[in-house]
Amino acid sequence: MVMEYIYTQSAEIPSGRKWLFCHETDSTMDTARLISLFYRNISFVLRTDFQRRGRGRKPGRNWKSAAGENLLFTYALCNDELKLPLQLVPLAAGAAVAGAAEKRGLEGRIQLKWPNDVLVDGCKAGGILCESRRWHVLVGIGLNVNQEYFADAYFWKAASLFSCSGRKQDVQQLLYEIIDNMHSAEAEKHLVSEINRRLYGLGKVITCVSGEDRSKVTGVLSGIQEDGALLLSADDGMHYLYSGEILPENEGLENS
Repeated sequence: MVMEYIYTQSAEIPSGRKWLFCHETDSTMDTARLISLFYRNISFVLRTDFQRRGRGRKPGRNWKSAAGENLLFTYALCNDELKLPLQLVPLAAGAAVAGAAEKRGLEGRIQLKWPNDVLVDGCKAGGILCESRRWHVLVGIGLNVNQEYFADAYFWKAASLFSCSGRKQDVQQLLYEIIDNMHSAEAEKHLVSEINRRLYGLGKVITCVSGEDRSKVTGVLSGIQEDGALLLSADDGMHYLYSGEILPENEGLENS
């Protein structure tokens, strides 16, 4: 059973919230989904050292990470604790990651790529996956922290905090800071402006795909609005995109 491999970690945490750890799992999102059936009224964080089948936002996209080098976790937040529009959660989580990473020698070098990527110096260092369940919103985050090398096919478009700053980081401490930032973000009146400040492509002509038919829309990226919609100013007017993705300028920005 999955619970046999889960350990409770001690930490200075708010009452009613659990920190859980397993050395490896198929996916923290999948495991957290099962655990949420037991912790229906409790928010919890599940971290692992290694995912055998980490996944991205879309079917067929995988998140690969060296064992023990990076931050891989899912935060299961009780639905009644969520104060943000669901569409804004991935970017709010990205802002929380950025805030923690910028303290580690990366100030001004981190961008958020709609809808769920964290970039450092234009290369992908993190991805965020969100799911709404009956009792929780699951926020899965993969962040390359101390990994030095990547597979040859991905080396030129992937990055880690270490590869960009030259500094090794305490993964667990980084996790605590990100969770603190996520709670601060929910109360932050200027959250959207903080997201827009880091938004990849802001003020530039970009092309997005949106909807089930993945129709293309080209225009000037005007920012993110309060409900999480991407604002794209095109020749035929303003488009409000709630799903989809920004097409990369080259394959170097395409991942999960």
